[in-house]
Amino acid sequence: MAIGMIGVPLGHQMPPVLDELSDLCIAAGEPSLAALVVNSETGAPGKGFADGGVPWHRSVQEVFRYWAKQ
Repeated sequence: MAIGMIGVPLGHQMPPVLDELSDLCIAAGEPSLAALVVNSETGAPGKGFADGGVPWHRSVQEVFRYWAKQ
């Protein structure tokens, strides 16, 4: 696992953390970095990921475009 927490069940802990991360990004006028967090088996975000109806891959592209300019 990329964050080095193998064996730690994160299913219930990650959603609130990612929600907070998303809120902080949006408050700063940045795209949500939570879009970059994906399931290692599926390569897709968890069931709780929502970005106002924007398809997930668009959210990822927005993050990369934004940070490429920084």
